[in-house]
Amino acid sequence: MAVEALACNLILLKATGSDSKLAVPRSHAVIWQGNAKTNSAFGQHFLDTIELMSAMGLIAEGRRGYRFSARSKMPSLIEPQERLAEHLPLTPPEWRAVCQLDDRVVIILKEGKDQDGNAARIDYRETARSRKFANQVRSINAFLRDADIEVAGQDDSGLSLGRDGQIIAPYRRSLRRIFNNGTWLHGGRLAGGFWMSMERTERRGIRIDGQSVAEVDYGQLFPRLAYVRAGAPQPEGDLYNVFGSGTGRDGCKKLMNALLFAQGPLKNWPEDTHRHFPNGINLR
Repeated sequence: MAVEALACNLILLKATGSDSKLAVPRSHAVIWQGNAKTNSAFGQHFLDTIELMSAMGLIAEGRRGYRFSARSKMPSLIEPQERLAEHLPLTPPEWRAVCQLDDRVVIILKEGKDQDGNAARIDYRETARSRKFANQVRSINAFLRDADIEVAGQDDSGLSLGRDGQIIAPYRRSLRRIFNNGTWLHGGRLAGGFWMSMERTERRGIRIDGQSVAEVDYGQLFPRLAYVRAGAPQPEGDLYNVFGSGTGRDGCKKLMNALLFAQGPLKNWPEDTHRHFPNGINLR
């Protein structure tokens, strides 16, 4: 499984026609925690496979990654070498020749994030609720799998990379649903689709059965839901424009949502928030 995972990703990386390198996980949170039930490719054997392929001259290991915090991090990189072409079709006739099967784990429950922003997966016991969520995601995946999905204007001779380094390929459409903080009441967002790493302007080129797609964006969703819960009338205008002039809007949005989801009074500014406010304003 580890060899297959690396081989398929290296083939697709070459299909992009770029000089990009492949990011590979090495952190304990990914390699060891919960890998038996979530992804059998991961484990010590995954790291051993990388070391062996490197020793055989099939790949070259680049920069070793690190993670000091959610913002200070860098992935570990590898890249294919010429000898790898003796064993793998690095120039496939078409990238669509590489197919991805459905992920058998479509519902993921995670712990709360630690101080570095990591959240470990939880090995949960299946319940009627988790099975209901899983069946819903599988129903969505069945539709996506059978649909004719393409990106208008994408070069058929190669693939492109998204802003997170993931390959933008229409076959990457198997979704998962991720819940946070050890409860089914937090999170629940879908993840895994190729469109999620695309720039918003590029998503306009997506076609499903030849039809354009629409992207729905709910303005100030969480504070408006708070007004609903409080039984209060909805204010007019932009709820994040607290100062009335557009000043500090991004900061107000971050702070307001942090306050709505905090377990208690905030003692410090949420990360990357204070700089959005005018000088002289403190958290209190």
